[in-house]
Amino acid sequence: MIKDLSQSATLLEKNIERRWPLASLTKLMTAVIALENLKADQRIIVTENAVSAEGQAGNFKLGEIFSALDLVHAALIISSNDAAVALADFYGAREFVGKMQEKALELEMSQTSFFDP
Repeated sequence: MIKDLSQSATLLEKNIERRWPLASLTKLMTAVIALENLKADQRIIVTENAVSAEGQAGNFKLGEIFSALDLVHAALIISSNDAAVALADFYGAREFVGKMQEKALELEMSQTSFFDP
């Protein structure tokens, strides 16, 4: 679906009831929530939980420190799960995913659920 959110007008839709895997959508929502709720220059320490996240992209090390913006870039550009988890861990993982759910409802994504960043 392509929708003009400023006018609430649907421009194009196809198979809108079909369910699709959400990996890329999840990373985009993670980035949105991080950018809306964290300061870009906020220093974030990579946690053990983040380092142990599934996937190879990012290759972060326990205890490394990055800005929130750098972690958002890693999550989006190289699809780094460890960067996404580091952002959520810093904010509070449960609260972060809750914010993702709230944003989905705000955007009228009524059939979308998030369980992790």
